[in-house]
Amino acid sequence: MKKKESFYLLVIVLLFVICTGCISDRTPEKVTIPDGQFSSYEINLSADNLTNSTTYYLYTDKKNKTTQAVTTIVNTSTLNITIQKDISAHAKSKEEYGIEDLVIIANFSCDNKSDRSNFSSLSNTSYNTSYYESSTTKMISIEFAQPTTGFVACSFSGEFGYFHQLLTRNETIIVVLPPKHSTGNIILGGITKPKKPDETYTDENNRLCLLWNNPYPDKTIIDIRYYKSILPAILTITVLVLGTCILIISLYYSNEIRKLRKKRELINSKIK
Repeated sequence: MKKKESFYLLVIVLLFVICTGCISDRTPEKVTIPDGQFSSYEINLSADNLTNSTTYYLYTDKKNKTTQAVTTIVNTSTLNITIQKDISAHAKSKEEYGIEDLVIIANFSCDNKSDRSNFSSLSNTSYNTSYYESSTTKMISIEFAQPTTGFVACSFSGEFGYFHQLLTRNETIIVVLPPKHSTGNIILGGITKPKKPDETYTDENNRLCLLWNNPYPDKTIIDIRYYKSILPAILTITVLVLGTCILIISLYYSNEIRKLRKKRELINSKIK
């Protein structure tokens, strides 16, 4: 009897583990992420006063890659890039690690711009990458041989019109929407997490930029729905046209009903 009870208990434990997704978790493994081209990213090597930050550039014209992330690191030994599984599921990386086109520009001082003149020396940075997968996320950990200052850029895919990103470190977050796109419409959707950026501005390419100053650890997720800037106007015009049509039809049928009632009353009066 005890053996039977132990067997049932074991089955219950296994079912619980499977349901919680623990079996699908994997221990970190050393991997190689395909390199990308520096020219594919918007990286400003001459930037002053470098601080920890990540800028997410959202696109609608890049095949299978809707997001490019450019992270600035300052005296950093390890950088973790975390992507939710349902977002990275469409990534076309051969190893399907969630990101691709990895570019690392480092080995220079924040105070000495002359160190940044030789691109080949900047890109020759010693680091290792490892991959960890849980039931809901994919994480790439980049470990540098020594504390490093510079830039880390990568690309990944997501749903057009929807940006979802997990936050894992204390840094400035900037989300750059595609040109002629906006967010915040009460019907079409907007920013759900965090509720409101600390700053909103338009860059030199006429793109709407949303900035949060160090939202982590108070906020761990950024959720944004974005759409073409003209859509709210189209929606408003459509609602007005439909409303006008409904009003005209209602008035027409109301008038016809009144006429029919008068005719019926006239007929009834003649019969009497």
